[in-house]
Amino acid sequence: MTCLAIDLNGGDCFGDQSIKSVAEIIAGVERAIRKHGVPPQSLMLFGTDSPVRQARKLLRRTTGGSEVQYRRCPSAVLMTASVRDALRMRQSTIALGLEAVGKGQCAAFFSAGNTMAIYAVSRRRLGLLSDISDAALAVVVPARCGPRVWLDVGISGIFSRGTIAAY
Repeated sequence: MTCLAIDLNGGDCFGDQSIKSVAEIIAGVERAIRKHGVPPQSLMLFGTDSPVRQARKLLRRTTGGSEVQYRRCPSAVLMTASVRDALRMRQSTIALGLEAVGKGQCAAFFSAGNTMAIYAVSRRRLGLLSDISDAALAVVVPARCGPRVWLDVGISGIFSRGTIAAY
């Protein structure tokens, strides 16, 4: 079964708003389970203590709380963190979620967190394919005519004809 790693701490909120952000991520998990038939056992949720406790409590009503996999992480990368700081945080929700992808425990990683940190940590943890010099961020968007993929190729800050051709 394919597993999806989800960063419970990844959200564009700070301070007290981070609690709301976690609740929104959990609401998305609940919707995926209830409306789209995603098996709870195919989800691995990564978070620090408080978000994991919140997720267990809120998902208990949907799944009984026992089927979703939880991974407690000692730290989370804040939206204000530098790339350097994110790379130093070897036990963050981002680092451990991407490690699960790298080890083949999960097929993909989702975070609504610090984009540059996710990009840098994923390059460090997962690397690139041999013929690829840079990476793009991709999102699958549901559409009436079927799913579409949007690429964000500007993450590297280098934009040229060669870059576009590489993607």
